[in-house]
Amino acid sequence: MSIWDNSFEPDEIKVLSAAFERAWDFIETSGDAGLDMHESRASLARHVMAVARAGEKDPLRLTNAAIHRYRQQRAQQFAAVLAQRADESAA
Repeated sequence: MSIWDNSFEPDEIKVLSAAFERAWDFIETSGDAGLDMHESRASLARHVMAVARAGEKDPLRLTNAAIHRYRQQRAQQFAAVLAQRADESAA
């Protein structure tokens, strides 16, 4: 499967779905979901699929890696907003 191939076998889809649901439960419970739930869920789903495309098959590691990637992305977005606000304040 190439990195651009978004198709998964039925058994892989079950693992991805379970990993996504576990990861979402964690993200939602921890308060990391953000204001746009739809975009947050979509972002998390993209991370689950990216980790799976990279070869991860273990459901727990898939869940944890997706959460990690999601949180890194949110931190980068937050840092970019802070930097933009600082630039605007300095101008």
